[in-house]
Amino acid sequence: MAIRFERPVSRSAFWARRLGFLAALLFLAIFAAFRTGFLSVPDFTRLALMSAGLAALAVLLAVIGLARLWQVGALGGIAAFRGLVYAAVPLTAAGIAAAAYLVAPPVYDLSTDPADPPPILKAVAADQEWLPRVQTQAGVAKGRVVYADLVGRRFDGAPDRVAAAVRRAARAARIVIVASEGEEQAGAEPEALPVPGIRGGGAVPGAPPSIPVPLPRPEPQLLAAPPLLVGKPGDVLFQGQTRTLIFGLPFDVVVRLREEEDNTLVDVRTVARYGDSDFGIGAQIIRAFLDALETEMLGLG
Repeated sequence: MAIRFERPVSRSAFWARRLGFLAALLFLAIFAAFRTGFLSVPDFTRLALMSAGLAALAVLLAVIGLARLWQVGALGGIAAFRGLVYAAVPLTAAGIAAAAYLVAPPVYDLSTDPADPPPILKAVAADQEWLPRVQTQAGVAKGRVVYADLVGRRFDGAPDRVAAAVRRAARAARIVIVASEGEEQAGAEPEALPVPGIRGGGAVPGAPPSIPVPLPRPEPQLLAAPPLLVGKPGDVLFQGQTRTLIFGLPFDVVVRLREEEDNTLVDVRTVARYGDSDFGIGAQIIRAFLDALETEMLGLG
């Protein structure tokens, strides 16, 4: 009687394929929902960690399945390999985020002028939910050391000339300007008051001398209150917002123009809207904007 050998089956390998596919599908779904605005950053982070946990479990089961294949020739090697491929999608994203979080200084507010950062014109409400939002002095000191190259730029010319270049540089750096202050007063000359009896810059020939018409005295309550300035008098402020290219993390950006003698000093500030770390993205935004601004100023020159 012939002996028939039955090949063992590794259930771990097939479960690895199922869990890996589920983890990859979950990550792609929540990524699409986040990019289209249906998920907030805290919800996206929570679900992304869940998909990474499923992917890690799939990797463990796949390793067990491959070990069974090596030891006893159990069926399921292809299923284990597919599970590893599926699990690589969420695990790669989680690994990149974890590496950036550990390497970057623990700061979410970054400025080229740490002693006097540009003020925020309009505060943006962001529900942190379970995400931490603490910036320690040690983290700020580490950020100053790591980002020692982030300094303000000085350009020749008045703030009105630089302000026009700032708007073009913001568009080049994918920053949408949402508020500004002091732009109208930057370099603007006061309008000449009309003189009675003068039209078009000269006296009308033969016109009788005009008599001033008395006007009612304005009441104090009718006088318009001066606008409340967020920054210092003479500063020009721009506030914008941007998102990272791939994951779409939101950042707020503030640009300040300050006239000093014959030059204009430009300082930039970035604030990550969620979490206690900007993953090093804030420095990249500042560098990209300042490079674009230098290009615009060279074009004006």
